[in-house]
Amino acid sequence: MRLLLSVSFQASKLNHQMIDQQALASRTNLRSVEHHATIGSTNTHAIQRLADGTETPFLISADEQTAGRGRSGNAWWSPAGALMFSLVLDRTESAAELPPYSLVVGLGVRDALQALSPNVSLKVKWPNDVYLEDRKVCGILVEVPPNDRTRLVIGIGVNINNSVMSAPTELRQRVVSMLDVHGHTFCRTTTLVDIANRVQNEVQNVGEERLSERWKQHCWLTGKLVEVTRGDQVDEGTCLGIDDTGALLLQQRNSLVAVSSGVVSRINRV
Repeated sequence: MRLLLSVSFQASKLNHQMIDQQALASRTNLRSVEHHATIGSTNTHAIQRLADGTETPFLISADEQTAGRGRSGNAWWSPAGALMFSLVLDRTESAAELPPYSLVVGLGVRDALQALSPNVSLKVKWPNDVYLEDRKVCGILVEVPPNDRTRLVIGIGVNINNSVMSAPTELRQRVVSMLDVHGHTFCRTTTLVDIANRVQNEVQNVGEERLSERWKQHCWLTGKLVEVTRGDQVDEGTCLGIDDTGALLLQQRNSLVAVSSGVVSRINRV
């Protein structure tokens, strides 16, 4: 089957390294690749493409997003120079319940960035971020379309060739980029190929024990005193890692609590 490629251009955006769609197509098993200079949200566009009948797996990427979104409706900082894309995959049907796909995806992204940065610390921050040297380098938003529970729309944003100096003031102490850490740019196409392939592999092998062992190994919160908010409920304790189901383990005074969902609202080093 012939791979479908499409792109929209804006001349004012071409000062940033473009995604090479042909290279992306030839080095992955994606059925179609679509790149935009500017888009509202790659996830929103990907969900619409699914409704239009686009075959999976496919990928939507963009140089900039004007309406990117994160978990819980948060806005997504979407600067030029970053990698911003949505990967649409078939969901593994062998799992009885929806697995912690954000952690699974996080492992794939982490491993791809670690290959570029062998001498720095890269960890997965529960439930949906990747941290480089103790600051956020990647955010992940996994959505299951309401009318198609067999598909995953995986939104990923990686700070690669953008500088944190362009971030909003309130974010500058919490985020980091590959450019700022290493002092040079990276090939966005090559990085995107590696991330797409690794994430697909992780999702396909989501039931394997090795995944849970790896997210335990790479849990950034381990050893930290954390507070997790779930609606009106707040759980606080020392993080002991992530269990086999993807739940965050918190050691409280008299008990061990497994938190399966929520927002990490406070982090203190013990």
